[in-house]
Amino acid sequence: MCCFSFPFARQRHKQRQFDIFHEQLSIDEGMLPYYGHHSCKMLIRGKPIRFGSKIWTMSSANGYPYALKIYAGRDERKKNEPLGMKVIEEMISVLERPEKHELYFNNFFASYDLLEKLSGKMIRATGTMRNSRTRKIPIMPVDEVKKKHRGFFDHVCNGTVYVCRWNDNAVVTLASNHLTHHPIGSVQRYSQSQKKHVKIRMPEIVRRYNTSMGGVDILDKLLSSYRPRLRSKKWWWNLFSNALNLAVVAAWRLHRELH
Repeated sequence: MCCFSFPFARQRHKQRQFDIFHEQLSIDEGMLPYYGHHSCKMLIRGKPIRFGSKIWTMSSANGYPYALKIYAGRDERKKNEPLGMKVIEEMISVLERPEKHELYFNNFFASYDLLEKLSGKMIRATGTMRNSRTRKIPIMPVDEVKKKHRGFFDHVCNGTVYVCRWNDNAVVTLASNHLTHHPIGSVQRYSQSQKKHVKIRMPEIVRRYNTSMGGVDILDKLLSSYRPRLRSKKWWWNLFSNALNLAVVAAWRLHRELH
């Protein structure tokens, strides 16, 4: 994994010149549309933008960008380290006081080892976790949780990392080094059998993740709303115009914070 410093390096510093003033930070992948020919162009299924450049992003829960890194292939210097862990370490390197913040990321990044590592650095983190990464954790299997009623959850904690498996429309597994299921809340869901909305239990870890995770998606939506339409055959033009677009969105977000 390597990084193009132009045109993001100076811009990233400018966006952090007033410090990182949000407590909740989300880390996710964003996509910059590009349909030309370049070795860094990628296809990601299930995203609103499927073809383009992948940009790792750390933003606030409301979409203010703090850190960006363009993915340009495998880093041969760190072959044995998982990509998700490398991205997280790159993103948190800009935090002057990491203990002040809470990180939220999806199942591409989250692992038991990563959460333990972040806990050792006094960094609070929460993320969804793939079932294949929970095999050594003594928690109820997914197939058994599916048979339980909607709102059921199982949990386990080793004193450092807490893991919760919750049954909603589908079974979701979350892990955190600072959150648990307390206090247990409720959420409305539509019941097909009863033909009405019913309340089911929702662990606190799920609620906090849902309210804090979507910052990068909000940022992508804002960037796509008024994306510059100027065209060029140069491969770097998309990155340059996106940097201008990003500066406008960041300035607008900062204005909304102050007013």
